[in-house]
Amino acid sequence: MRDLSDRETRPQLGALTVGSGLVACVLLAVGAAAGAVPLAIALMACGLVIAWGWPVLLDLPRPFGSSVALLVGVVGIGAVEMLASRAEGLQWLASALAISLVAVFMRELLRKDGRRSLTISISGAVFGLAVLALGAFHLMPSVAFGTPGPTYAAAGGVAIGLLLDWTLGRTKAADASLPLSLLLAAGAGAALGVARDEAWSIPMLAAVLCCGAAHALRRVVGALPRAAEGAGALAVGVGSVLFVGVVPYATQWLLSR
Repeated sequence: MRDLSDRETRPQLGALTVGSGLVACVLLAVGAAAGAVPLAIALMACGLVIAWGWPVLLDLPRPFGSSVALLVGVVGIGAVEMLASRAEGLQWLASALAISLVAVFMRELLRKDGRRSLTISISGAVFGLAVLALGAFHLMPSVAFGTPGPTYAAAGGVAIGLLLDWTLGRTKAADASLPLSLLLAAGAGAALGVARDEAWSIPMLAAVLCCGAAHALRRVVGALPRAAEGAGALAVGVGSVLFVGVVPYATQWLLSR
């Protein structure tokens, strides 16, 4: 009975969520291969999707205003991303986040209606800014270590998880989706490392962790009532790619010391 109940409450990924996530993975991999600036442009494009769809996904009280506040974050964080190769990383990311947070709070202060939804509105926008900021770290393996390998692994791990969650999520094998995804991600990451003549442990671990983290985010936000709507579905797919941005950088940093 527990398995049946769990299967009934498990978020079912739609084609729009899977498609948008796969497109974001492709943009991430192609951008990483092309260089820091193309990757920054790809991340900004993903950020625009978050700015539009995240307030809808979380059903925030004033979605347009929240989208404007998140758009400020996209512009600020995007500028930091564009300058990452010249500025030796994301050292201005905290400043961009501070400006974005000011925009979020100023929007709430300028509202003339009640404050019943103040906490929900601010927390939802801050959550979106956190996803945007985490996504910026996809740049760091290339900028700080000169290798896009962990970024490729991250894109591959998330893509594998998306495809298996989609294909197995509606079947009796739904419970096997995550462990099978992690196993395939590990194999793909190790193969990537061998193919690139690099330490295979780094892309393997990055792929596994990104696959698991993206699955966890989709499991949480994919259960929200508006996750199946157009903008919300796009935000779930793209958000799961940006959300894992710090993982490939942290993996490279820890295992290359």
